[in-house]
Amino acid sequence: MFIVIYASPPFNLLMTQSFIDPFRVANKLLGNEHFRWCMVSETGGLISSLNGQHIATDPLASVLDLPDIAMVSASTTSDNFHHLKIGYALRRWERQGAWIGSLSSGAFILADLGLLDGRKATVHFEVFDSFVERYPSVYVTDDTFVIDEKRITCCGGVGSVDLALEIIRGQCGANLANSVSRYMFHGNLRPGDTPQDPNGFHQNNRAATNILVRAILAMKQQIEEPCSIPDLSDLLNVSQRRLQALFKAQTGLSPHRYFLHLRLARAKDLVCNTDMTLSEIALASGFRSHVQFCKAYKLRYGVPPSGDRNRWNTRPTFASQYFMEKPDTVADGQS
Repeated sequence: MFIVIYASPPFNLLMTQSFIDPFRVANKLLGNEHFRWCMVSETGGLISSLNGQHIATDPLASVLDLPDIAMVSASTTSDNFHHLKIGYALRRWERQGAWIGSLSSGAFILADLGLLDGRKATVHFEVFDSFVERYPSVYVTDDTFVIDEKRITCCGGVGSVDLALEIIRGQCGANLANSVSRYMFHGNLRPGDTPQDPNGFHQNNRAATNILVRAILAMKQQIEEPCSIPDLSDLLNVSQRRLQALFKAQTGLSPHRYFLHLRLARAKDLVCNTDMTLSEIALASGFRSHVQFCKAYKLRYGVPPSGDRNRWNTRPTFASQYFMEKPDTVADGQS
């Protein structure tokens, strides 16, 4: 099996190497080179990763064999996704029968090329909202990875290991996939529909965790039309005092402030990664007043949304902080 990984700088080194290394281990355990791969960029040479390291790549034009799988690794969601050379190559390989896939924000490139239209796909939870806004024809989930016919998408991070193990399982069977996982001390094989779950609370009290998860899911479902905390308590059939205590103990925030952070995290994602107007973003984030939105945003992130849009126009975004915030960084906007 021949795998091509196209890296769009600055790319995430961890997730890209996490995808590649299980195939190296599989070959070692098999005693032959069943899997081969190459890492390419548009022009080849050294390319930069997010952590400042530079990795050698081959030029895209050097790929002469038809890959079985072509993956795009990217970690930025700027509008500069019109990579003509990789777009041409992906479409040609697709017509010839290759599987086409992405790691993290590489899905934006595939979606821009129309390669995910009508498909199920996943992206990192941090850019989930902006992806949904940009590509309404794609069915987006928060799964760790998704394989939809000959399309593969992965949220990134160490989820790339799980995707690679699934490919190994499909090619060589579960025994080899399990052996590779054990060799890498990865633990159990996780299926693709394992949720990304950015709100995982590592607490011993499962009942308390269940209430928090339900509360946060309810908040996310009502970001555009925020409910009051008393209404949320009624929905969960738990007292406001109990809800306040749980949030404070496990997140350091009150339910009100946590909800505000969720809404502002969505707003920042949309500010940095879409061309929606600020008024549209305010409404999509549950703010009825543009002035109120701008004030809460500046208190939360230190710059107004207009300044953040200019600042992050061509850079990777790190918008979402969902828990364990310091109290002195919390915006006191109204919900």
